[in-house]
Amino acid sequence: MRRLGKSESNFLFESARVIVYFGSADSHFYALDANTGQQPSRFQTENWIRSSPDLSNGIVFFGSGDNHLYADK
Repeated sequence: MRRLGKSESNFLFESARVIVYFGSADSHFYALDANTGQQPSRFQTENWIRSSPDLSNGIVFFGSGDNHLYADK
């Protein structure tokens, strides 16, 4: 197990692909494969991510402290 960063957001679990999404205090938004622990996606913003991610039509949305809304497919 490895530490990715402090998180103040809730987690989002996408059961169709077994992916866990979360934002972190290190300004990154992570996607982790729940079965393998592999990190298929990591995106850096300009500030902490404290918002909880949401999933709609296969797109994950999250906000950052940099005052932007992001979408990741």
